Amino acid sequence: MEPNILRRPKLPEHPQRILFIRTAPGSIDYRNFIRATWKSKIESLAPVVFVCALGADVTLEATKHDDILQFDFIDSYHNLSLKMIAIYSFVMKETPSVEDIIVTNDDTIVNVTALAWLFTIERTGPWTLGKVSRGYPRLFMSWLPWHVPGEMYSNLCYPRFTQGSSFILSRKAAQVLLENFCRTPYVHLDDVMMGIVASCTRLQQLHHSGFDKHILEDFVVYHYQYTRHSAQQLRQLWSSIPA
Repeated sequence: MEPNILRRPKLPEHPQRILFIRTAPGSIDYRNFIRATWKSKIESLAPVVFVCALGADVTLEATKHDDILQFDFIDSYHNLSLKMIAIYSFVMKETPSVEDIIVTNDDTIVNVTALAWLFTIERTGPWTLGKVSRGYPRLFMSWLPWHVPGEMYSNLCYPRFTQGSSFILSRKAAQVLLENFCRTPYVHLDDVMMGIVASCTRLQQLHHSGFDKHILEDFVVYHYQYTRHSAQQLRQLWSSIPA
């Protein structure tokens, strides 16, 4: 059963692509960082939509900015895959003109010029584009948020997967994921889940080293994966980028 949509963003007519930013409902400081910095620079390429579920009241913020898509389930790390499937379902049902889906986390900086250049290259079929990882072991330490128990996924290593902090996928790829979501073991790590589906289907994963980049050099999307930068740290990093 698909989750209900509680709040919808205001979108332009017939967008070709949308940039969805995954965020927790209480992370208004990160959303305001993005609104104050790179959001306005990217909106000529793609409207920006913040995606959250339940956990904090976003009513006033959503009314003010018209850029929040909120679903009716608990927003938690263990619902990441559900959040992504909800996004894909929203695209397929409510935005028929969208051909490219861009996804980032809220603790990222997007290089708009580098991102726009990627859309000058024609690609066909179901594909994802991002940092493709290989040979990742399943983590056994139960105290880690990335822990996946053996009863959820029994293999010692994951299949190839596109890192979830930032990536692009085609509309056809979203359709493949929706069609096969219930045919594979459920894993709450959305990028691993996408890799599992890709390994069993015709979904092509294309590698680009500019995604999930932890230095501000030759990057498409900056993201420091080892710790979560504060919104203030991200503002300082943004200010350090040459105009």
